[in-house]
Amino acid sequence: VLPTAFFVILSLCIMSVGNGILNPSLSSLASLGASPRQKGLVMGVYQSASSLARVLGPLVAGWLYDRISIRAPFFAAAILFVLAFTVAAVFRKLTGPRRPAVEPVKSTNAGLEPASKY
Repeated sequence: VLPTAFFVILSLCIMSVGNGILNPSLSSLASLGASPRQKGLVMGVYQSASSLARVLGPLVAGWLYDRISIRAPFFAAAILFVLAFTVAAVFRKLTGPRRPAVEPVKSTNAGLEPASKY
């Protein structure tokens, strides 16, 4: 039992680190793809869909496991992954690469030069 518990804890630690990296990255991508007026709407939809997936995912996977087979949740996850990848690839091809909606800050040096370059 001990090796199994160790691997479960190790897997959860790795998953937590990955989740901590992934969530801020996806949030920033969602906000960069929106205009300043739509940022609130886009972030609200993103967070709502993410929360809904965290609730429905285990319920549907448990139902598939119980009603169909032990492999069914994994096949369903693979199908959803391929579907999401295809939608993202088609969407990217249709819209092209996007630039951030925020313009870079310009220097406000007002013509003053630094006293020394070093």
